Amino acid sequence: MTQAWVDKMMADARDGDPTVLGREPDDDKRDAWTLRFVARLVEVGIPLDFALELYKASEHDYDSDPVDAAEGEIDAMSDDDGLCAS
Repeated sequence: MTQAWVDKMMADARDGDPTVLGREPDDDKRDAWTLRFVARLVEVGIPLDFALELYKASEHDYDSDPVDAAEGEIDAMSDDDGLCAS
């Protein structure tokens, strides 16, 4: 790997070519949504590893508000399992 190759890859990445890093344009938005979703779960006292498992086990509407979606998960746990108190 040469510096010229690295420079070309960086230039291509700056030009928005998603194939350089294997990411699509909406990937960053989805990642930001996920971080806000998981952060809300952790904020109310759910351990990070469990919050991540909840995220993985659910289907998500990335056009919805991530905090509202997390609140929905919290409410569902409260109703179903009595794990969380709102």
